[in-house]
Amino acid sequence: MIACAIVAAVLLVRSPLRLVGDGPEYLAMADRLSRLDGPSLTTDDARRLGLEYRELRTADGRQVLPHFWLYSAVAAPAVAVSRALAANPLAAFTVVNLTLFGLSLGIAARACHPIAVAFLGLGPVLWWLDKAHTEVLAFTLLTGIGIALPRRPSWALLAAGALAAQHPQALAFFVTLAATVVLGLRPDAEAAWPPRRTLAVVTALAATLAASYAGYYLWRIGRWTPLLETGDLRIPALKTVGAVIWDLNIGLIANAPLVAVTTVLAAVIVARLPGRPMRGVWIWPLLSLPLLGAFAQTMNVNHGGTPNMSRYALWLVPLCAPAVDAAARAGSATQRRLLAGLVALSAAWNLTYFAPSSGEGFLQPTALADYQWRHYPGLIDPLPEIFAERVRHQESANTFAAQDGCAKALLQSGQWPVPCAPDQAPIPEPCRPDGILCYANRIAGGYDFRVVTRRGGISLSW
Repeated sequence: MIACAIVAAVLLVRSPLRLVGDGPEYLAMADRLSRLDGPSLTTDDARRLGLEYRELRTADGRQVLPHFWLYSAVAAPAVAVSRALAANPLAAFTVVNLTLFGLSLGIAARACHPIAVAFLGLGPVLWWLDKAHTEVLAFTLLTGIGIALPRRPSWALLAAGALAAQHPQALAFFVTLAATVVLGLRPDAEAAWPPRRTLAVVTALAATLAASYAGYYLWRIGRWTPLLETGDLRIPALKTVGAVIWDLNIGLIANAPLVAVTTVLAAVIVARLPGRPMRGVWIWPLLSLPLLGAFAQTMNVNHGGTPNMSRYALWLVPLCAPAVDAAARAGSATQRRLLAGLVALSAAWNLTYFAPSSGEGFLQPTALADYQWRHYPGLIDPLPEIFAERVRHQESANTFAAQDGCAKALLQSGQWPVPCAPDQAPIPEPCRPDGILCYANRIAGGYDFRVVTRRGGISLSW
């Protein structure tokens, strides 16, 4: 734990304070809350700060912001202190994030094997430590849930409620976790379980906390969330569900490969233990499923405020830690040494790739994705938003897009993006209707065309 803290401090000294992604929203709300004001902005302030959303105006003319204010409320006291000291308010968020990071490591160190603590503390979370973003809060809450569920389920429920309060994407996760606790599906069969009356009271409190997000937006703008397009709740496609795991730009495997390898090895070790097939670990894949489905609902899968890897991929790391901990505790000496070696290599990778000083990477393809698009364009077709924004190098880009050299192109309504228009590649009829998106992947003697949808899945009316 001390080693992780020292490494984090050294990395932060080399990192300039800057706003990324949704940081301006959290900073604006924290500033207002630190002055004992409400989190909404006046129209003039919203326009001045570049945070004007006309569709999020309230009946009294105020401007609410798309992201919730819980994290900003946590940071507000530190922002007030920074203002009194005439310091950069972003330093206040760094202090808050470091406090949360230290809390997560302290919780882990009391309950987990040192290999699991290093797996968590020297992981991708390092990049977000000095950013005014909610990822460290989510990481801390999920770490607490992973450790508390087998031992103190009441605390796990409250942490899950807080996570759902800040992130509506975690609401289905909260419901699933609450169901496992109420039904007594224990990760550890020998763990003591609270009385039913205690669980009922705690579940009600946690549910009230989780519902605060929807309650606030229903009260202010008449919608339960501004982070989902109206009427676009979906049964997501497999490609969208799995993007945060295997996509070559935003996925966990491509950006933190040794985290993925360590997790797989740990799961194999635990599964092979005699008489203990995945006991204590089986529940985490179950709890990950509603998170993956919720991540697929987001309006901007290629969002900013990341060093390429999706911020939601970071959420999966604490859910992998119980497998690493179980393997480190119960595996053989050889297996433990192998795990330790992988975690050390993973740490070396993360200290470079996820150094806080590195910039955002969501408007450039990763080296791996760029190579695949140029040399094996038909192997993987990413979600259109990811491809278009990364080859056009701009957010909310038009889906007309093509890789340099036109080895891979995204057509719309039967039209080629400029400058691609090869004569040897007649556009097939399924790609011609208005609004249809098609990938054109170069093959020997022409192109292979594949119809694709923006997000995939089946839209639900609601």
